[in-house]
Amino acid sequence: MNLKKTHNGDRPTVLIVDDDRDFAEAAAALIEDLADVAVANDGTGALRMAKTLRPAVVVLDVNLPDINGFRICRGLRDSSDFSGKIIMLTVRSASGDLKLGVGAGADEYVQKPISNEEFVVKVSNMLERYRTETK
Repeated sequence: MNLKKTHNGDRPTVLIVDDDRDFAEAAAALIEDLADVAVANDGTGALRMAKTLRPAVVVLDVNLPDINGFRICRGLRDSSDFSGKIIMLTVRSASGDLKLGVGAGADEYVQKPISNEEFVVKVSNMLERYRTETK
């Protein structure tokens, strides 16, 4: 897990949680102009980083090695310390997963693969929603 530092402390933070390190780093590079970006490669690290960083947006993979994304999503939503937006990503295509994701508190549920452009737009939209709702 790491945090890509920027020079402006007023920028929001996006936490990317994915055990596929190549995907996580590529996703971080795509949005580093929009926000400070932190990366966690497992659920335990994600929960710890979310508590510390209080990200505006969490991009959360469903399939993680230690805790599944649905449980992490629910845990974040149940925490009084977290008010950010959650985008869940998965390679799974079961229709019940969408219901599970929304039921766990996800703001968006997206199936991989996702194009670079669509990823940037989704994160940008969630950042804007976060800004609007936290004014």
